[in-house]
Amino acid sequence: MAEITAALDEAGANKLLDIAIASLPTLTNGGSGSLGPFTVSYFVKANLTNGNVDLIPPDTIRIADLRLDWHIDFNLVIDLGAILPEFCLPQVCIAFAEATPPTLEKLKKGGKANFIIYEAPGVGIRLPITLNGFSKGLAELAKL
Repeated sequence: MAEITAALDEAGANKLLDIAIASLPTLTNGGSGSLGPFTVSYFVKANLTNGNVDLIPPDTIRIADLRLDWHIDFNLVIDLGAILPEFCLPQVCIAFAEATPPTLEKLKKGGKANFIIYEAPGVGIRLPITLNGFSKGLAELAKL
């Protein structure tokens, strides 16, 4: 079997390390899971940067200042609507409603919606809201 012997100085070794680092893609991973009203999601990305090669006689190759840059996004969402049908403070109550696909279809096809703010049981202020642009806005949200 034939052998090849190659020689490389520090400048060449540093250039080779730079090429190796540049050829490595940014590593990414993410996921999510739900349990009842709780949803957790994460996203992680990492890549290598910098780095210097030192050739130390007689048989040592040292890579110094090699950095692992990383970023983690972690999200915890609690769906209060799944736990509390409504939440009241002394001045205001907030009722939760799920935007189911049939409800969203009705809102897309409708021209206006009435939101009612109740001051007391049975005593409410009606707020008519136009649905012009609802479909377009929903489509834009889906792109996020």
